[in-house]
Amino acid sequence: MSLKSSKKKLLPIGFRDILTNEANLQLNYANQLIKSFNRWGYNLIEPPLIEYEKTLSDIKNDKLSSKTFTFLDPLTKENLSLRPDITTQLARIASDRLFDLPKPIRLCYYGDVFRADKPKLSDDRQFKQAGVELIGSDSFFADIEIIILSLESLSQIGFKEISLDLNIPIIIEKIFHDLNIDKDKKNELKKLIAKKDIKTLKDFDKNLYEILIQLIEVSGPLKK
Repeated sequence: MSLKSSKKKLLPIGFRDILTNEANLQLNYANQLIKSFNRWGYNLIEPPLIEYEKTLSDIKNDKLSSKTFTFLDPLTKENLSLRPDITTQLARIASDRLFDLPKPIRLCYYGDVFRADKPKLSDDRQFKQAGVELIGSDSFFADIEIIILSLESLSQIGFKEISLDLNIPIIIEKIFHDLNIDKDKKNELKKLIAKKDIKTLKDFDKNLYEILIQLIEVSGPLKK
């Protein structure tokens, strides 16, 4: 078929062809990131693009459940899912395949993820995800290691103004424990905090709102 006679093929919303320049740039970023992760002792893991829907639903959080492509396997007639996040897969691998290794376990990853909805930061529903997981350590120094590694890795691929989003679940759990919050209420509050839904949180529990709003508003430049 000649180029002149070919018709433009439309792709689904959120999917696109990545041409040479951008493809080479992405490959260069990937190589630099993985080399940086390896220098810190993190071993590369490459999980499959597709998992059983039930496997992912058992691990992933509610936030990702509505964002996952799910379809029927023509061979087994079981529900399968395109991975919306690689960290959930590493959790499965660590618990099923690497549970007998000495802790902590250092793993890194790089690959495509897929979202059924449109992500906030771009129109792409297929995009690259890279990262590391330090599994089996509750040490404060483990958090410091991840922070330094992140800053170093992003700086090496040319990022100048870097923003870090620190998520420390133990703080929330400690507050809920001290206030004797029951499980159902705790789960609902976690969802509201994750979405930073201040109005609903205030209506849900005015007393807790005064405490939890301080956590939600802890953000901004280092100078603040």
